[in-house]
Amino acid sequence: MPLLTDGDPLGIEVFHTHQLPLEEAPRGYEIFQKKQDGAIKILPKPRPNSPRQVDRRPDLHLLNMKIREFRESDHRQVVSVVDGWGGRRMVDKLPQLFYRYIRQTSFVVEEDGAMIAFLVGFVGDAEEAYIHFVGVHPEHRNRGTGRRLYAAFFEEARQRGCRRVRCITSPVNEDSIAFHKRLGLRIVEGYREVGGVSVHPDYDGDGKDKVVFEKMC
Repeated sequence: MPLLTDGDPLGIEVFHTHQLPLEEAPRGYEIFQKKQDGAIKILPKPRPNSPRQVDRRPDLHLLNMKIREFRESDHRQVVSVVDGWGGRRMVDKLPQLFYRYIRQTSFVVEEDGAMIAFLVGFVGDAEEAYIHFVGVHPEHRNRGTGRRLYAAFFEEARQRGCRRVRCITSPVNEDSIAFHKRLGLRIVEGYREVGGVSVHPDYDGDGKDKVVFEKMC
């Protein structure tokens, strides 16, 4: 299946956690290298009279959002909310060891200091990164929160030299399938179809069918 668009559906090109004047680019690189203040991507700001300047101001509802790396201390809060957010038992998929060893490739979105979304991902090798789990508070869906998390992960994967990102979902989760398609991820062809969707039987070792998505970084 081809990509749905040749544009930038994840918003990676405009996504940033910090913005500095162009002349302060060396300092920005130092901040990024040291991951100071949760820096993931620093966007140089051109001079106002630059002929190529484009208005890239964020949507108003994103202004109070802050994205940062996971902390081990986030485990207790995630465990307390994830089943309620998803409507079924999901906590077993998020062991505490994740918060200790894959913090730099996992992210939390906060609004006014409260966690409203998170993404758990990791780099498998030099070629591929994997998004393991995404949770978004029900009251904060359809606001670009999930898209912002994916953009942060894709940017991190790109910085680490990965060529592609993969993730999975259930063939009965139509909302998830539609979300990933909107972001330009393609369905990796499986061995049979369920409800008109190509699936991989027992892909996650749990005996269940999974839809596998992939997108090049």
